[in-house]
Amino acid sequence: GDFRALSVERCGLWGRWGQLELQNVLRVDLENRAVLEGADLVASLDLEQQDWIPAKGRLEGAVSVGPDQADGLDLSFDLKGTDLSYGEHEADGVQLVGEVQGSVITLERLQLDLLEETEAERIAITGVADWVARTMDLSYEVALGAEWLNELVRETYFADALRAKGRVFGHFDAPELEGQVEPVTLNHPLLHPVTVSGELRSLSAGAIDVDLIAQCEGAEVLLDVAAQHRDDVCSV
Repeated sequence: GDFRALSVERCGLWGRWGQLELQNVLRVDLENRAVLEGADLVASLDLEQQDWIPAKGRLEGAVSVGPDQADGLDLSFDLKGTDLSYGEHEADGVQLVGEVQGSVITLERLQLDLLEETEAERIAITGVADWVARTMDLSYEVALGAEWLNELVRETYFADALRAKGRVFGHFDAPELEGQVEPVTLNHPLLHPVTVSGELRSLSAGAIDVDLIAQCEGAEVLLDVAAQHRDDVCSV
């Protein structure tokens, strides 16, 4: 290039735990100190080599960075991970798709496959979060197979899959939760099989509201619990 405009044809960043490589020609306006076009990057990260969080596994995919007159830069990402773990929790794979505009993160899809790439053991999250305002509005869907759950609790309590969906929203310091659990059959050596379903709401200021339906041998029991937890005291 010259003193007015610069074209970057090759660029790469390599570190102990990852690398980024430029995939397109990046044009820079030196007179106006602006990037004329976005940068498309290929990312490869080895989480085991970093010291920030207790995570292991690999993340690979595409990252795009583009100019934004209001927020400076827009960042979008489409990453896939394999053999991931966080502390004692493991996931066979993860897919992370979204974008960052200013302080707002939009998750188009955060998908955790706990065993393999099937819908039997999967957690999916979508929504937005603002780290400056410290607020979020996320939706989730959970599908956990009976075999995976029984291995987790080390008992054969679950006769079929556990499926639930809901929202997590509000402030980071006091998030609120809403959830619906589809009918799931539970087994116990001392009881007949019981099918349970219901709704759960955990609101700000420690308010909890639970509505459950339990069915067994043609009988049905309805349980409605409203509680408040504040200053280490729980009132029902």
